[in-house]
Amino acid sequence: LQVALIMFMMKILEQMFMSDNIYLIKMTQAIGRVYFKEFAIDPAVFLSGQPIHQFRYSDEWVDAYQTRYKDCEYLAIMLMDKPIGEILFKHIDHANKTAVLSIHLQNDSVKGKGYGTVAEKLAISYAFDKMGLSVLYADAVKNNQRSKRVLEKVGFCLINEDNDFYYYEIRRMQQKHLIYCQSDA
Repeated sequence: LQVALIMFMMKILEQMFMSDNIYLIKMTQAIGRVYFKEFAIDPAVFLSGQPIHQFRYSDEWVDAYQTRYKDCEYLAIMLMDKPIGEILFKHIDHANKTAVLSIHLQNDSVKGKGYGTVAEKLAISYAFDKMGLSVLYADAVKNNQRSKRVLEKVGFCLINEDNDFYYYEIRRMQQKHLIYCQSDA
């Protein structure tokens, strides 16, 4: 019986991408509602000169927001049993095995503690190992230096920039399942 229980728990853990106390699971309506009840807008994600809107929670807003991302892979970043962020894989191109990564943390109480770094590492593993992607793209608003640092720390390489954004990519080498960046050097 104990062996069966251990095997069952291992199957559940295989479904989650986990590191330390941080793990990723599919975002559900219930998790989304808990996550957004404590969500706060981060001014760093807005372009210079763009008005910063205040966030007002409502069940209807959360449901509509989640409906917008039906064509995306949408995951919750969990700390123990509490949602503290969201991961979106957008613009998924199955033919070319690419997608764009987006991450948001709930509020300042969970920022600066390494949770975003762990979550991005888990997201990269998820993209390459679970989704079978070969290239993952991301961008960071130039005002958002924290996002830029985390992307570079987890292995994304800067491939372009414009007046508002830095653009990144990370590649998976198929043969050895190694993550690497392609550079011009």
